[in-house]
Amino acid sequence: MGTGLNDTAFYQERTHTTQSTTAHHLLDASTASRYTMPRPTRVITQDIIDAAIERLHLQSRHDPETECIKFTGRRTNKGYGQIDVKGEAYLTHRIMAVAGGKMLPDSLLEVDHLCSNKICINPKHLEAVTSSQNSQRAHDRGEQLPVTKNHVNVRKTHCPKGHEYSEENTRIGKGRQGRKCITCDKFRKAKSRRKTKQQQ
Repeated sequence: MGTGLNDTAFYQERTHTTQSTTAHHLLDASTASRYTMPRPTRVITQDIIDAAIERLHLQSRHDPETECIKFTGRRTNKGYGQIDVKGEAYLTHRIMAVAGGKMLPDSLLEVDHLCSNKICINPKHLEAVTSSQNSQRAHDRGEQLPVTKNHVNVRKTHCPKGHEYSEENTRIGKGRQGRKCITCDKFRKAKSRRKTKQQQ
């Protein structure tokens, strides 16, 4: 099935190539540098986009009511579109986020579906955000989330000592397991240094 859009309109969604230096790209890079997160997927280079774009076009349909471009092919166990390119599996929405200039090819960030539709690949409905932001937005929109300790903690705005979980004061744990308060971490390290000096 096609997108329901004319070919030119669909293909123009990727006119902002991976070499673009738009303000959004700069935001992506500066935001990602504050976090120590593993890459959620493989690097999406221009040759991967070129190899995937026609198949994405053929395996999607346009919803005129929501403006979503819904991928009709294979899905992951979490409900996201997936496509094999050159022997490797890629998430369809991440390919289109890069193709549409919404995210860097090697971004550390996740992609938020602003339309709440996991199979949508319309770049206008995609935005690169941190893992915490992605979870918080899903909660704010009323989307169903598994009831886990992690998702309860995501909704907290301050650490147990009362310091705000701002971008400047937050470090993501290894494997994206929880947030760390940088202020508290500095206090702990200073206390440890004082203790070491006293023992010398």
